[in-house]
Amino acid sequence: IRTNSTRCKAHDVPYTALATDLTYASTTPDFVYISPNLCNDMHSCSIGTGDTWLKNQLPKIFNSPAWTTENSVLFLTWDEDDFTTTNQVATVVIGPSAKAGYRSTTTYNHYGLLHTIESSWGLAALTSNDGGATKLSDFWR
Repeated sequence: IRTNSTRCKAHDVPYTALATDLTYASTTPDFVYISPNLCNDMHSCSIGTGDTWLKNQLPKIFNSPAWTTENSVLFLTWDEDDFTTTNQVATVVIGPSAKAGYRSTTTYNHYGLLHTIESSWGLAALTSNDGGATKLSDFWR
């Protein structure tokens, strides 16, 4: 999408547009990828800054008609590891079909999240990395 300026302008919109989109389930996109700025994603600022951003933003999603009337899921994941040899990255799966309080013992990576999304949308894998990754299938009721 980034090499097609027309498509990019039509589909890659500022985060501020989401507030309007969330007004109705019918105006909420079927798929939304949110990447906060480097401060709010805790990369260049404190964890407290990121926590405050989440505390202010997540209720807007969770109180929206799309969330309360549709079968939605939110994947909240980080891209930084814990600087150990196991390279653990936190990911939280939230939604009416997700198991509440579940903690998986399966090892996943970011490609597994991509494979999960591709599979749920009936899309082909982009590469063998995501095509061969383990889907996050144990999180569902």
